[in-house]
Amino acid sequence: MNGPSAIVEKFIKCNTPWTLLPDEVRASLSNSEIEYSKLVKSLSTKCQMRYKGNLVQHVYRDEKAYYKHMVDHCNENLMLYPYHLSDIMIAMRITPFIYYSTMVKTIMANDRSYDSLPNFTAVDCLRVLGIGRNQYIDLMNQTRVNKGSGFNKLFKKRPLVDLLPKVPLEIKMEFWWVARVGVVTEEDVRRCSESEKDTLDYLIDNPGSLCGAVDLTSLRRLYVKGLVYFDVPIVSDDTVSLPPLDNFVMNRTLGDEIENLIYQVFQVLDKATSMKELSIMIGTEVSVVTNIVSLMCRLGFCRKHNLPKVDVHSSWNSPQDRKATLKTVIDFDKMDVVDDLFDVSPMDSQSDLSDIKQPLARELEQQIQHEELSPRLGFLFDSTLTAFLMMGNLTTGLKTHAVTMFEVGKLSDESMDSFISELGKISLNEEEQEGEAQRYFDHAQILHSTLQAIRRNDKVVTPHGDCSSPGVDLLRCESLLTLDASICHRLLQKNYSVLISMAPLSQEVSPVASYSPYHIGPFIPEMNSPWFKLFIYHKLGSGPPSLLMNRGFRLKSLPVVFQRYEKILVTCWGHDPLLVSTSSCLLMLNDALCNMSVFIQGHTLYASLEHSHPVSRHVVFPTKPESNSDADDKLLSSLRENCKLDIENGFGFITLVRNTHTSSIPEREITDATASELNEYVNDASGEDLTDDTECPPPMEWKILDFSYGLPLFDRSVNEAVCDTIINTDILSAARQHCFLQANMCVASELMDFIEMCNENSPLANFDCEAHISSRQSVALPKHAVIFDCNSGPPCIKLWKV
Repeated sequence: MNGPSAIVEKFIKCNTPWTLLPDEVRASLSNSEIEYSKLVKSLSTKCQMRYKGNLVQHVYRDEKAYYKHMVDHCNENLMLYPYHLSDIMIAMRITPFIYYSTMVKTIMANDRSYDSLPNFTAVDCLRVLGIGRNQYIDLMNQTRVNKGSGFNKLFKKRPLVDLLPKVPLEIKMEFWWVARVGVVTEEDVRRCSESEKDTLDYLIDNPGSLCGAVDLTSLRRLYVKGLVYFDVPIVSDDTVSLPPLDNFVMNRTLGDEIENLIYQVFQVLDKATSMKELSIMIGTEVSVVTNIVSLMCRLGFCRKHNLPKVDVHSSWNSPQDRKATLKTVIDFDKMDVVDDLFDVSPMDSQSDLSDIKQPLARELEQQIQHEELSPRLGFLFDSTLTAFLMMGNLTTGLKTHAVTMFEVGKLSDESMDSFISELGKISLNEEEQEGEAQRYFDHAQILHSTLQAIRRNDKVVTPHGDCSSPGVDLLRCESLLTLDASICHRLLQKNYSVLISMAPLSQEVSPVASYSPYHIGPFIPEMNSPWFKLFIYHKLGSGPPSLLMNRGFRLKSLPVVFQRYEKILVTCWGHDPLLVSTSSCLLMLNDALCNMSVFIQGHTLYASLEHSHPVSRHVVFPTKPESNSDADDKLLSSLRENCKLDIENGFGFITLVRNTHTSSIPEREITDATASELNEYVNDASGEDLTDDTECPPPMEWKILDFSYGLPLFDRSVNEAVCDTIINTDILSAARQHCFLQANMCVASELMDFIEMCNENSPLANFDCEAHISSRQSVALPKHAVIFDCNSGPPCIKLWKV
């Protein structure tokens, strides 16, 4: 077997010997104790487990050989240095500097790119060695400089060891870190200055001393010489905060145990959650969580709150350090420290500017330590938003927040002031935006106004019935979905009173479904799929001609109902829709159908283009009655009565497209298409050229194309109308959100029955929404082609079987 199953992993991590394994687990291992021992060795090595106190010590007799094998495995697979085993590693004379020097030398010798380094490994390499992307490329160029022919062949290739740094960089260290003495020889002592010897003597006589208790300059020199190392103490009662990621390296993910835990902690962590509570939420041991958070603090991702009260050495408040303090902006509302880089030299940027904030802000730290995090609004977004913010190159500071939103999976309210400030700066360049850049600019501007409107506004009423001006956290759907369903549910229920999705969400990601807390967005994943559109058309008896084709379906020609359209909307399953010309779509559709289901809809009529009619428009709900036309009011009323959609207690928008006029009738049963009907779909019996211009074009009307719950970011006027509803009404009150939940549960039940009937299955009995959401089942694929057409007869759904 390639690796242990989740059940076997659990038994290994619980140190369960072979003799105590359940019979079914033994059977899964072919009743082989040898196989179990191999899995113990493999998992212990991958998870960097300590030898003593774990099951590996009973199957790996040589402790030194085990650690050597583990280091070789980690280095070969480009994993992070095992800081939680620093005492063992230092005893083996393997410092982080030696570990990463060996790693970088190996990948350079193999001509591998810098992108081969995983994200967190690259961050630590930059911290310890000072080798980032540009430095790595420069080193690689230097190794190739003597390659060639003729005179250059007389010279040997420059050794890699001569190009790599000889000593580690001066890392950022905090006064509350613990300084420990490594392996020190008499020769090492002789090379030390008197102040360094005094520092060494103090650390030897007082093991476990804090870094702040000794001379800062001597401590840094001892670290560079490899004579001391640091522990970053995190205990079960500690709390930490997560500022925006600065200087994060976005290469690739490795997928190992430690990396997965870091991303889980990223998503779940907040300033009011202790390590003990965090371990309960993600379902792992406290010691594992403290090790991970300790690593994150070491890398500069987290900041500890409840710092120890100690008298630091005078060197930590030297005039030079006080000058550095003036170059540091301290946000006392959030304890965020942002380096002002306009006047900081490369060496200064490596120094620990954050250490100096301690004497200035100790009283505030104590306040944060006891602060409770009240429930907030969670704004759910997908990766398209982060792509717009990063690709738009809008402002320098905005990229840091976008990277945090993508990698961490959220941007907490503590960082929102800075984020909103950066979004506000892009208005200065409005006249310079054009083309695709204009789209990025518009999304950023609308996001800016949205956050200003809904954040800390006294008119925003939470489901708890108060007007406490809750903060707003931005949450990335893809990151939430990487968490186990139970962890995700506990996280959302603990920290958020209401979830609001951006609209529309990308169909490339499953929406985060939630019944507690209340969620204004797709209630179940099926509501963000083509099935939901067909369901609405079926209930209303109105909509553009639509065809949902199962995988393997083949089209010999484009159905006649689409031939009056210049463009059709094509949605490949699991992808966002695209507008495609009908003149060149057939080959593309058949190619896509070889791999996935495809949904096509009529969108842009030839008549609309020829008579300069607008193709689509949006209707916001809920709106004031006087703001809508009679046709819009009739449509909203039909959605409420026929589809059971709650447009009074939820908010969002409807997309309408122009289509030929038909009279809607009540829904009919889903039936199979007859042979004559199929002939009408495929062949134009009249032989009429539907693209010809006529003096009397067919009557046109607006028909619903899509229905979306949530907060739109693509159109300024639509966004402003929705934000106005959120701010000036009690739409987020407990009573209205409870009604919204009940309506969504009814719609979800009918939608699931509709999908089952289209797939010729029996309707679901007693559909359980909570169980369906918790199961995270993928949306059902169509078994047959499903047609909706209201242009060539009574509007209805028919199954097209091949």
